[in-house]
Amino acid sequence: MNEFDIDARQLRVDREQAERHRRSRLIAGLLRQLLFVLALFAIILLRVFVIRPVEVQQNSMAPTLAEGDRLLVNTWSTRAGLPPRGTVIVLQKPQSDVLVVKRVIGVGGDKLRLTPYGVWRNGKLVAEPYVKPWDYLPLSLTVPDGQVFVLGDNRPQSEDSRDFGPVPAASILGTAVYRFWPWPKRGRLAGPSTEPGARP
Repeated sequence: MNEFDIDARQLRVDREQAERHRRSRLIAGLLRQLLFVLALFAIILLRVFVIRPVEVQQNSMAPTLAEGDRLLVNTWSTRAGLPPRGTVIVLQKPQSDVLVVKRVIGVGGDKLRLTPYGVWRNGKLVAEPYVKPWDYLPLSLTVPDGQVFVLGDNRPQSEDSRDFGPVPAASILGTAVYRFWPWPKRGRLAGPSTEPGARP
């Protein structure tokens, strides 16, 4: 074997290594593009079917939420049924395209009574530590099936079911699950209220 044979063999090895390297880079590039497309597709699916960002446009949920707060809304959570009592939801205001944030106070079949002493549900006082004392105008009703009765936590400055009545399931966008802005106040929103309350 002379030096020409050695050079030819080394040349073949170098070419094979270069070809393997080229193929590896090509595959890696294709994989990166595929992962990008899949991630983009997943984001679109989440945006359309599961999670949607919403900005609070009013102070009707103070002190729980303030105008300018930005929330993540789980739009999938209400597809299996109405949100539980105490849940903070985003809904389309009746006869309007405006989205508002409210709290579910009653669901279908609940008997509600608003008094100067607070909200009574099915004969029990609803514990609402997030609400400032407020003299309600007397109101009594039974929430129709398939609908929810909603109130803002800032009762004096909230337009809610006291004004536009119970809300049908079709008007509910989803459940507010996380506040991501402002950054210092970020975190999960409290879940449904289960306080038993007391009889009047």
